[in-house]
Amino acid sequence: MNPTRPLTIFCGGPLEHDSERIFLRALVDHLARGAAAAVVLCNFQLKGRQIDFVVATEDAVALIEAKATKLPVRGEINGPWERLSPSGEWTPFRNPYQQALDAKNRLRDAMAQAAPIGDFYPDGLVAMTGDLPAGSTITAGDFKVRIGSTAEVLAALAARGDSVWSLAAWQGFARSLKLTATTVDAALAAESSWTFSEWAERYRRAFAAEYQPDADLWIPEDDEQAEALIAFTNEQAGSFLWGPSGCGKSLMAKWLGVQLTATGAICLFVSAKLFSGSWAEAVQREISLLVDSYDPRFLRRATQLGIPVILIFDGLNELSADNARQALRGLKALARRYEARVVVTSQESRPEGLAGLSSVRVGKPSEILKARIAERGHGVLTSAAKDVLRGVRSGLEAGIVGEIGNELRPNVTRLELVDQFIRTRLGPHARSGSLGLRRLAARLTDEMAYSLSEIAFDEFMLAQRLTFDDCEAVLRAGVLETRSGRVSFSHEIFQSTCAAQELVRLAQTDPAKLGVQLGTPLFRPLARDIIAALDTEPASRAVLDEITDADIIADAADGELGSVATVTAWAILETSHASLLAQIAQSTLVLTNGEAFKRLEWEGHIEPPPTSRARYQALGVRAAKGTGIEEYLVLCRAMDTKLHEERSRLAEAAREGNVALRSEAFALAYYGFGSRHNFTLAATQADATRFTHIIGNRPPKIAMRSLVGLTSGELLFVLKQRHELFGKADVTRFTLELTEVLRTRWKYEPYHVRLELLHIVGFVRDAKETARAGLVEAINALEIHPSNWALNSSVIDALKILGALDDEGEGQRAAIHDEVVAVIGEADSDEIREQALSVYTRMFDHPFDWIYAEEVYGLPEETQRLLYRRAFQADGIGDSMSVRYLAQRIAEYEEPSDAPLFSNLARLPSQTNPMSQDELAAFVLAVRFLARHAAPLPVVEAENDAQQCMVLIRTLVYAAESGRDVDREQARAAWEKLHALPAQRVIGCLAEINEPLAASHVAERPPNYLALNLVDVFPVDLLAVSRKLVDEGLPPTSYHRVGFRDRDLHFAFGVIAKHGDRSDLGRLRRVTADQPFAQKAIEVIRAIETSAAAVSG
Repeated sequence: MNPTRPLTIFCGGPLEHDSERIFLRALVDHLARGAAAAVVLCNFQLKGRQIDFVVATEDAVALIEAKATKLPVRGEINGPWERLSPSGEWTPFRNPYQQALDAKNRLRDAMAQAAPIGDFYPDGLVAMTGDLPAGSTITAGDFKVRIGSTAEVLAALAARGDSVWSLAAWQGFARSLKLTATTVDAALAAESSWTFSEWAERYRRAFAAEYQPDADLWIPEDDEQAEALIAFTNEQAGSFLWGPSGCGKSLMAKWLGVQLTATGAICLFVSAKLFSGSWAEAVQREISLLVDSYDPRFLRRATQLGIPVILIFDGLNELSADNARQALRGLKALARRYEARVVVTSQESRPEGLAGLSSVRVGKPSEILKARIAERGHGVLTSAAKDVLRGVRSGLEAGIVGEIGNELRPNVTRLELVDQFIRTRLGPHARSGSLGLRRLAARLTDEMAYSLSEIAFDEFMLAQRLTFDDCEAVLRAGVLETRSGRVSFSHEIFQSTCAAQELVRLAQTDPAKLGVQLGTPLFRPLARDIIAALDTEPASRAVLDEITDADIIADAADGELGSVATVTAWAILETSHASLLAQIAQSTLVLTNGEAFKRLEWEGHIEPPPTSRARYQALGVRAAKGTGIEEYLVLCRAMDTKLHEERSRLAEAAREGNVALRSEAFALAYYGFGSRHNFTLAATQADATRFTHIIGNRPPKIAMRSLVGLTSGELLFVLKQRHELFGKADVTRFTLELTEVLRTRWKYEPYHVRLELLHIVGFVRDAKETARAGLVEAINALEIHPSNWALNSSVIDALKILGALDDEGEGQRAAIHDEVVAVIGEADSDEIREQALSVYTRMFDHPFDWIYAEEVYGLPEETQRLLYRRAFQADGIGDSMSVRYLAQRIAEYEEPSDAPLFSNLARLPSQTNPMSQDELAAFVLAVRFLARHAAPLPVVEAENDAQQCMVLIRTLVYAAESGRDVDREQARAAWEKLHALPAQRVIGCLAEINEPLAASHVAERPPNYLALNLVDVFPVDLLAVSRKLVDEGLPPTSYHRVGFRDRDLHFAFGVIAKHGDRSDLGRLRRVTADQPFAQKAIEVIRAIETSAAAVSG
């Protein structure tokens, strides 16, 4: 530092946040290079506002906020910013622009109080320290506050500005605020930070030592695969690794944790099978096991210092549906609290609640990789072992081949492989131990159980004529494990193969009957192993002919269930493919008279039997997997040709009936909006698994597809599978082809293809600027009828993403300002209220929505509230998509005088509103607002049993919110009436209301109204009505005319899983053959058994 140009630093407290420390280091280096004298004030309070930095030089003054984020963010000058969460939602993130602007104005006010400054304003800057995560889109600010990287902010500081005070005056100002003069080293070297850094490094070393051995067992296909796994995790809020049992998901997760730990992250690994239901306990146990001591401030300190936190949750599928949902709710809360990325593994695909994670499908290992796994530590394989290796489908099984390779017999099936492995591990106890394990697996399967108490295990094994020495050998072999006083198989592959060995005998006597059984929820988990064990084509054909699961047929055709099953499944699918082509060729569209309009239908369609449905669906499944793309595109070309023929034939009749023939015919074929064609079964499956990264043995037929020249159906498939068919290096080429399609084919494409052509724009943001400019020009030239709001809205969104509306919006600001002013005058009327609602909705859905938002957010607080209240009183507010958000905003005010506004919404929601989710959320919030402020519920006369039920449930919500004794008495009376109503109606209505009440994400309610779960408030009554539903065996019926049976069943069975006990196992087992209830019942049986095991421990 030049002694003649000193730097003085004043601090209000230690710099605890890493963003502040990073910026101060850069600032000091910058000032030193320029030999500029300066006074820096950091981390202090001013008029109730925390200030990061004020930098004063001889010719400039700037207030600077230092910010950092490890997850993608987005935001503009006005309105809240948002940050991507693991759930896929963009959650609120404090607007740095507004924060800096407010702080800058407070600084000016404080300066003016200290000494006259005239019309001087300091500069306002926001420094985003570190690189912005991929996927972030933020404003650069304006002349009031500029936002940029650390380098850009420091460059702005170097520009000559204005200063009304001397540096000595600034030092006096700092002392008047009681700030402490300090050195650079003292400001940067807080003792607690050094202590934490040493502790964190000790934790990292312990984590690596614990998980490195397992991490070393994961062998990637190649270096590119390993790099992709890290990239997929970093590009969003984390990654969701899913694939079949034994594919290496857990090893991948541990490898990923070790790799990220090496880069300085803090990783926590939690196994689902050890998860007790409490994340606090799980985090404490993991940290304590690794470093012996636990400090609850550990993760918070890491967040403050900018250290990445990674939460790894292994084996989500091992939890029941209800327990999994509870676990994920806590996991997402932890991720929000510590700005953590999340890695989750599961056998099943990513749930909706984790849409913010990259979906990474772990595929079957290649032949080369299987050989590497098998030979690692075991040397060169024998020829017999190599033959067996070709038939296995997981890394675990490849490892088994390597372990017992020298003892393998030729032509061993997967079941025989696992059996031989078990026998090898059992040694002299092989014969009796293997028999006992097969019988044990069959019993657990038959009883829909997953474990036995140790006492029951001993008695069962003795009944199979095993000795205690045999039992001890079985436990030592690692095939079984004991936990919390119960015995279970250590890996599901062992249980399924042992059970399959018992069941496969049925295929020798009645294979068709076995095929039917494999379609039931009870036996479906064993189906693949049993089919793989069939060694004759007649038996394989007899079983596969009865299979009603499309995924099983697709896997068999793709070689995952052995060579015999592959040949059989291929023959079945070839026949189904030919049948579909013949059906398409013979299909005819007809226009029929509906109630008010002409309707397009397929003539003479007959619903196929379940087995045929599964085969047609399997053709779509294989397309989505990448193994059956060509076969599916052949079907698309045939269907598109048929649709062209039918449109030509029906053109005149369609014009007379005002039917949009092109789009309606396409929707009928590809989406089934009406009577379904069998082709639609394949098409909907092909659409079901898009946006999934494939890690593992990438199907060789996945290749880049040119958009030009594809038919409409082919184009739709390629657009939706763009992430798999186009790599990052192809984005510019893709953009050019997309532009060509828009220019030459737009007016010929059906509605759904047009929509996808516009929705895909976000994929091309990284294309070269010339390519993006051409795309903007093509989008601006599109001809769309003004009445088509969906396409017009999509065009606007596309142009916004490409940054093509910014300049035009400013030209409309004056008119928009006048429009806002018109609805906040003194006069109030129904018309003014409708206009206020229109202005409010335009803040979120308009070509210049950001201008509307800036104008509204720029109003004084009371004026904003006036606008919102008027909009909330507009006629038909219940049908508006804005009803939920207006209700939330007004509820935040907590003003009892707003009760009349909520009273109208607290009557009853519509049973036919297409926006029912928004209206229901507003309804429950209205009831809670009235209850909180002791305002009465409006009187309602029920017109049907559904409304009668909802009136009573409204009383429950009111009492749950208020907690007053008199309201609880009313709730008790309501429950007595509810118990007298049909259980299916009560459950349907309760599930519908509890969803917006208990939903975990912030968007469902204002922050002063926390999640409220009726299951926790009325557990005894809800358990009784849920048991009644199961005993009666009738599926729930919702309040809304469009029901959601899965949601309602999930609610009822979730109540039993949470509050039931082993006495419920009998009623649950009785409904495992009942198709609507079967899968849920099996999940709850597992949950109760797992819970009982934990309690006994």
